[in-house]
Amino acid sequence: MTQTLDLFRQIESELNAEHVERRPVIRSLLVGLVSRQHSVLLGPPGTGKSRLVRDVTSRVSGSYFEWLLTRMSTPEELFGPVSLMALQQDSYRRVTTGKLPEADIVYLDETFKGSSAILNTLLSALNERIFHNDGQPMQLPLQMVVGASNELPEDREELGALWDRFLLRHVVDYIKDQNGFTRMLSLAPKPQAQTRITPTDLAQAQQEAEQVDISTILPAVVALRAEVLKIGVIVSDRRWHDAMAVVRANAGRR
Repeated sequence: MTQTLDLFRQIESELNAEHVERRPVIRSLLVGLVSRQHSVLLGPPGTGKSRLVRDVTSRVSGSYFEWLLTRMSTPEELFGPVSLMALQQDSYRRVTTGKLPEADIVYLDETFKGSSAILNTLLSALNERIFHNDGQPMQLPLQMVVGASNELPEDREELGALWDRFLLRHVVDYIKDQNGFTRMLSLAPKPQAQTRITPTDLAQAQQEAEQVDISTILPAVVALRAEVLKIGVIVSDRRWHDAMAVVRANAGRR
């Protein structure tokens, strides 16, 4: 594990040097990569959410897809246009080249502003890593989706299921510490030399994380669930299960 762990530690160190007061978010995004869990960043405009996501994801070799969602966004923008040749053969097949279904890492800005058609398709893409193209299930290479939003998804009931798919959630606020603010003002342009990980490195890290033994903490997790239920906090079984992948990945990063 040493070589893979050293790569992630070096990337984390470089990112912390380039971003002020973002250590927990940087760690969370890297852990999300290793655990294959999705993340969402919440915060006001101008807090550097997009820049941070791009800097983290640029360290991983592979296919990357980014899109800004609006109320007017169409499924074609994310999943590809319908093939005209396929239509002539009575087939409703999308051309997914360069779109979300073929991406390893996806960044969706203003995640919760997408239309119902987009949101419904995203549910199976995020959870099962499947995209149904003309009725045929297409297994996605998706490692992680990162969402970003300036607001919580509170105004549309249909957003609850999508919100639940994002296991890792962070509020990204403006820099609070004066020394940190001064350091941000004096940060030099991003250095050219950056540590990167290959798909092989990432697969190795994921494999190693899966082997981490978490049996000793399970009684504590069960007790924690009982306590949160007492105060009326409901957490889905899926989130409890997926959280264990995060525990394994974070333990492996130490």
